[in-house]
Amino acid sequence: MAHRAARVAKFVVPLIVIFFVGRVILNNWEQVRTADWDVRPGYLALSFVLSCAWFVFRPFGWNIILNGFGRTRCHSRMHFAKRASLS
Repeated sequence: MAHRAARVAKFVVPLIVIFFVGRVILNNWEQVRTADWDVRPGYLALSFVLSCAWFVFRPFGWNIILNGFGRTRCHSRMHFAKRASLS
């Protein structure tokens, strides 16, 4: 029963979060639209590059950490890294 509830909650909770965040944005849309946005292309590009690097090199970091536990299968490492990134 708990396993089924967790499977349902995995889909329902994000929908609830999206609903409430969307509602706040919709209610304050006029403020968002009229805000004085200061977009700096250099910082935006740097943020994009660093974010991409984080997602590319994070599995290598997990590989180094899990190598400290001894020899493990690749599937186990991927499973562990996936679970850790969700926490």
